[in-house]
Amino acid sequence: MIGREILESEGLPRHALVCERHTSAGISQQEVIQQKLPLPARDYLPGSLEEKSICLADRFYSKTPHKLFREKKLRKIHKKMREWGPETLKRFEDLCDLFLPNWREEL
Repeated sequence: MIGREILESEGLPRHALVCERHTSAGISQQEVIQQKLPLPARDYLPGSLEEKSICLADRFYSKTPHKLFREKKLRKIHKKMREWGPETLKRFEDLCDLFLPNWREEL
C-alpha cells in the first residue's frame, strides 16, 4: 500500500498498481477478509502482463539481506504456495504457465 501511494504521488499510477498487486501470487478480497489481513478489503490480484511478471519474479528472491542474491528453487516456492491454500497455489501455477512453459518438469 505504501509503495502504491509513493508511486502515485510521483505520477506513476500504472507502476503503483504493480507495487500493490505483487504480494504472494496476488491476494483476493475474500482472502483479505478470511485471514483478517491488515489491508482494505479489495482484490490485490495482478492484472497486466507487467504486474504478473513482477509478481512471479518476486517469488524467486528473498527479502532477507543475507539471501538477496540467492535464487529460490521453484520446488520450494511451489511448496510454500501450497501451504497458503489452493487459491494461492492455482494463481501461482497460472503465472508459471504464462512465463515458465516447462516449469512442471522442475518439480
